[in-house]
Amino acid sequence: MKRHSFMALILGICLMTASAAAAQAANVTIRVDNQPFAVKHELAMLQDRTMIAADDLAALVNGSIAAEQGILRLTAEGGQTIQFKPDEGQVRTGSDWTPIDQGAVTKDGLVYLPLRWTLERLAYQVNWDAANAAISITAPEQQKGFFTVSSESLTDEERTFVEQVKREKGVHKKGGLYVIARGEVPHPGYGLEIVRQEQSWEQLFVYVRLTKPQPGMMYPQVISYPYLVGRAELVPYTTVVFVDADTGGPLFAEKVPSKSK
Repeated sequence: MKRHSFMALILGICLMTASAAAAQAANVTIRVDNQPFAVKHELAMLQDRTMIAADDLAALVNGSIAAEQGILRLTAEGGQTIQFKPDEGQVRTGSDWTPIDQGAVTKDGLVYLPLRWTLERLAYQVNWDAANAAISITAPEQQKGFFTVSSESLTDEERTFVEQVKREKGVHKKGGLYVIARGEVPHPGYGLEIVRQEQSWEQLFVYVRLTKPQPGMMYPQVISYPYLVGRAELVPYTTVVFVDADTGGPLFAEKVPSKSK
């Protein structure tokens, strides 16, 4: 009897927690550039993260959603694309799939995306307005900034350029197009990820993380060449600086060997 009572108590607590999370999400509003944004589907809370229905997010970024063979592709107004494997914790912003803590999930027949993670990858600013229980979103000014693009949006000349440099470690530039190439790695568990970007005077700092294999995952032992393709839409006289998100130094900077004493 005690065991049954204990299990009932645990179940009750879980249900109360789930109900509280659902109520919290339902009461949250969204404002984009200080204007109310109406969603067709209620927001969801998952692992303390706000999730938004994929079609609502597509409308927010003036883009579109396409699904094919278990892959969902979000395309924003400026041509930036992010691909998700729902319920698998896998995303692709460049040439390779990479794991994230909370990816797309399927709920009640809809696909939900992590709101903050996705918008920040598209150069939006996301803040919590506690006073009004609202998510405050600021869109990129006229799509200014750095954003990844899909190969489908490239010209033939740009595709040729990507093929020429994608295996050579470094940042390669052709006009407003950039190819960030990690170089040779032993298997697809290694990749690249745009973490954030910051504008400071006449420089745009783009923080890139060199991702590592996920613990416990098995990867085919195939030589890979991870790379990202992106565009920079900048205000006049601005230059792009790529930064290693983990070290804070220049991306792909060679380590200086320490002098032996």
